[in-house]
Amino acid sequence: MKSIRNLFIAVLLIMVGNAYADNLEVPDVNIKTGEYSQIGIALNNPTNNYVAFQFDLELPEGVCIAKRNNGKLIVSLNEDRIDDHTLNVSDLGGNRYRFLSFSMTNAEFYGKSGSLLYVTLLADGNVGDGMKTAYIKSQVFTEAGGNQSQWSDVSFSVSFSAIDIPVIIAENKAREYGEENPTLTYTSSTTLNGKPLLATTATKTSPIGEYSIVVERGTVSGDYTAKNAILTVNKAPLIVKGGSYIMKWGEALPTFTATYEGFKNSETESVLTKKPTLTTTATSSSEPGTYDIIVADADAENYEMNYVKGTLTIIATSSIDSVSMGNQVDAYSLAGNKVLSKSNSLEGLSKGIYIVNGRKVVVN
Repeated sequence: MKSIRNLFIAVLLIMVGNAYADNLEVPDVNIKTGEYSQIGIALNNPTNNYVAFQFDLELPEGVCIAKRNNGKLIVSLNEDRIDDHTLNVSDLGGNRYRFLSFSMTNAEFYGKSGSLLYVTLLADGNVGDGMKTAYIKSQVFTEAGGNQSQWSDVSFSVSFSAIDIPVIIAENKAREYGEENPTLTYTSSTTLNGKPLLATTATKTSPIGEYSIVVERGTVSGDYTAKNAILTVNKAPLIVKGGSYIMKWGEALPTFTATYEGFKNSETESVLTKKPTLTTTATSSSEPGTYDIIVADADAENYEMNYVKGTLTIIATSSIDSVSMGNQVDAYSLAGNKVLSKSNSLEGLSKGIYIVNGRKVVVN
């Protein structure tokens, strides 16, 4: 039996005989980059019967015969010939493969018997759209009696198209410190089979800054490409108020304190890295009237300051009854220290500002 096999192999390797066309045919192939496609190589000869054949398959750059996990090429004979024929395929390099098939029992296959074998192709993921040409070359077919024929080259086209892998794009979001995260949303370049999950590590208590919004698979099936996004946590507005104060003319200025509106997460002024200043141009001797209390210079990591000025109202005394008179009252005009009255009463003094027993007094 070995001698018969060796005879057929030797015969196949002798390239003699007449050249014919249209012995083998392969349909044009459409394949997406990064994916697989099975092709059938069929015999299309109406007259001859064969027991063995050899040919080379030359594939264009960017496509190859796929391999199994064990490294073997994914090729197979037509199931009608698996029991009677042996198929050997060798990688010659340069995207060229040699196919050799023979029968130990001289089992014949017929010229119009359809596909001889099947080949699974794999397109390189980096191949762009376009079309290239593949060839079947160096065909030699052997009949049972030993006659052999050599056939012309056969070409077929391999068309590449980019695989339509969905791109899931998370959308950027923003919120203020202390607020709940907004609803995280996405767009997709194509319809998805399933729904992705969007996640971020930011919480209500997270300080200001940028946090990644990450696209996770969720229930999406199949390959996809993800583009993450950013959640920006901005400062929350904090209102700092100066308040309202009333004092009588001549009294010491009150102590000014600020009040706040807008603290988050049950925080207080203890989170301020710098307390506000409250100042006014008024003094204890300023004319009666209303003066602004200017609020400024507060600071906090997670808050944007918004200042509301306060007011200080200085009122004149409505009478001189509050002046301690003692037994003798000396009233002087502020202009020139002139004695206007020297008695036990200030009754009869006209409106103005006086020095009474060393104190300023306003008479209305």
